[in-house]
Amino acid sequence: MAPKRTRVTGSSSSSRPNRFVDNNKAEHYQLNKTKGVVQERSIDFPTISFLPEMQETTEQYRWRDFNTMIGDCNISWVEEFYANALGYALDDYTSTVRGKTISYAPDVIDDMFGFRRADYCLASQQRASAHTDAEYTEMLQTLTLPGRDWRYTASGSRSRLQITYMTPAAKGWTKWLVRNFESCSNETEIIMSR
Repeated sequence: MAPKRTRVTGSSSSSRPNRFVDNNKAEHYQLNKTKGVVQERSIDFPTISFLPEMQETTEQYRWRDFNTMIGDCNISWVEEFYANALGYALDDYTSTVRGKTISYAPDVIDDMFGFRRADYCLASQQRASAHTDAEYTEMLQTLTLPGRDWRYTASGSRSRLQITYMTPAAKGWTKWLVRNFESCSNETEIIMSR
């Protein structure tokens, strides 16, 4: 087995382009390197015929080709993107990768992937509003298998649902959302704030 490559220290700055906006971003990049970046895990949308509800939703929102549109990338580019996106006083949704400015504004992402634009995010509005007992009951009946209940805090408040208690379609969507949008490696329970 060949030995691992060692990093050459003291390489000239002309051999590597300036990758970071400032020293704080460079330090943040080194911090990112110590953490494991959880890459997106995809659902093969065209072959989810075993879950007609998910297939119908993906067709309705035109997500069927979502994963093929993303393609492969170099993980160091991802880490550099996150490092350079950190700490702007007025977040203009831009970052820099290899000297190129990248916009990650919601409308730019929607345009790039061909998503339908929404004037408002219903999910955000629902998260911000207090739910009634009837709404919690409806969520439970829609998302979980019969006879299952919420997990409760010590004070008696509803806190989360176990993914093992969910219907197949709810479990599929939950895994996809948590893996791709919530930046969380825990997939066994869904916390209420999510």
